[in-house]
Amino acid sequence: MSSLLEHPAHKSADKRGTFKGLIVGDSGSGKTGALASLVDAGYKMRIMDFDAGLDPLVGYVKDKSKLGNVDFQTLRDTFKMRGSYLAVDKAPAYQRGMALLQDWNGDGPVQSWDPDTILVIDTLGRMARASFNMVLQANAIISPSGTRGGPEQSHYGTAMENVERTISLLTNPDIVPCHVLVNAHWAYQEDGSGILRPFPETIGNKLNPKVGRDFNNLYSVSVSAGKRSIKVVKDGVIACKASRLLSKEQYGIESGLADIFLEVVGPHPKG
Repeated sequence: MSSLLEHPAHKSADKRGTFKGLIVGDSGSGKTGALASLVDAGYKMRIMDFDAGLDPLVGYVKDKSKLGNVDFQTLRDTFKMRGSYLAVDKAPAYQRGMALLQDWNGDGPVQSWDPDTILVIDTLGRMARASFNMVLQANAIISPSGTRGGPEQSHYGTAMENVERTISLLTNPDIVPCHVLVNAHWAYQEDGSGILRPFPETIGNKLNPKVGRDFNNLYSVSVSAGKRSIKVVKDGVIACKASRLLSKEQYGIESGLADIFLEVVGPHPKG
């Protein structure tokens, strides 16, 4: 048994902590562009790009020389017409992503990365879909859901387990010491009481309400009157949360993540 004096949240009060965050918003709300402030703050970034949509990040980084600190791998599957159905042709994206976590282009496994590095997954929903595509390919499924020969419940279950285990690994600071940011879109579905609520999008309705539990930080990115912001407290039915009591309830998109990192984990380790 240990006292809370030994808990990482207390021990990092005077030292750097590890940030594990889920950033959720509708398409076009500014999730990817919000990463720019962290690049300008000096962080190295390794992006698993399942969306092939990093243009805003390139555009919003102010110090273009720091773009060299951002390494990305675009991870996409391919599809082929099978009669009237666009079926999975090749599905390397998820396996390639998992291989990168074991060794990112010669820089070692994610378990060895320093705290000046941020792993980014963009986006969770596309990664989950890549997991599903991999399962479909492995089982030679080329028919749509609800048809003979189409995917069964067990195929969805396997895809969800892959994603759940990956997120569980990456959000464990004792195993993965680097920072982790996962971008996600909202998916709207009924909760147990029949109320329609937004949840981070994954694959299948069962995982959506559960995936946020692994993160100590869950923020909402939204646009209001043309202004983008990052909200860190509960906003209506959106249950945001933060690992520390922050100085604001919402932050401007331009510098928000860098400001939050400064409060949660302290200044960049190299000043």
